[in-house]
Amino acid sequence: MRRGATTASRWNPGFGRDVARTHHGMIEIMDGRTIAGPVLAAMLAGCGGAPPATNVTANAAGSMTAAPAPTATPTLAPAPAGTPLTLAPPSPRADRAAAFVAGKDGWTPILYLCDGVDGSQVAAVSATTLRTFAKPGMSATMRTIALGAEDAGAGSIWRDMTRGGETVGAVRSINPGMLGMAEATTLPTLSSVRLGDRETRCRWLPRARLLIVAPRRSAIVTREADGSYTYRSFDYARPGPVSEGGEAGTSSTPTVDVRGGRLIAAPAGQEIYEFSAAPWVYRVAASARTGAPGASVTVLKDGREVSRAEAITYEMAAARVD
Repeated sequence: MRRGATTASRWNPGFGRDVARTHHGMIEIMDGRTIAGPVLAAMLAGCGGAPPATNVTANAAGSMTAAPAPTATPTLAPAPAGTPLTLAPPSPRADRAAAFVAGKDGWTPILYLCDGVDGSQVAAVSATTLRTFAKPGMSATMRTIALGAEDAGAGSIWRDMTRGGETVGAVRSINPGMLGMAEATTLPTLSSVRLGDRETRCRWLPRARLLIVAPRRSAIVTREADGSYTYRSFDYARPGPVSEGGEAGTSSTPTVDVRGGRLIAAPAGQEIYEFSAAPWVYRVAASARTGAPGASVTVLKDGREVSRAEAITYEMAAARVD
């Protein structure tokens, strides 16, 4: 299938809504010119209340802002277990993994997704386009680029970004073979994205299965050695201290950290993870289908939906389903 823009607008993870609808209000700036919509207000409005601000352990604590009227049926029984999708091979780029960014024309496949751990920005890179999202407001800028060939050396893989024949930046990945842990090298091993003299360090954790960038926070799901899953989210307005430790990955202190999660039943080509910390439940869903991309984080309290954040961009460890 051609790696071009995906025009399908409806994605249904079993409890969702029309994903593309929330992206029509996104601001994008092409080479310095505004080309669409008001500032992410429509997208932010679709997110509902915020999840608890404190770290979540076995017993959730923290306050919740006023939530809209319940929109989901209470969860009365545990959902059946799900089956993980086939993983893409370890790679410095999402050449076979499911990775997409949303824009005014729908979803587009990308090669690199960088969630800046220092709280500055997010970068989504394809062979011809660089999109950056400035935290915390997530205003978007789109630049036309040409992504050069890979240049490997000293454990890193570099690719220059050029415009008009002039180098304007670079993408740096870690050579997956240098990490020495193929079973834990799941998401593409991106390290940093540089534009001009500004370098953004990218979030990467071993055994990660899904990275979602939403309007107010990003979230990452990892699979633990015992087969369970961990959910961590990172509020843009309150970035935590950065930790960087080679094989341990690069990240920052999460705003919410819920362990003991599981994969639940999902439609074909999708994954849905569920994390419980009474009275809260977090459901993280993503599609690997190139014809129907989309991802979201839904928060429930006492079985009722209190917030839902749909992805601006995301990547999965799973291989794309064409």
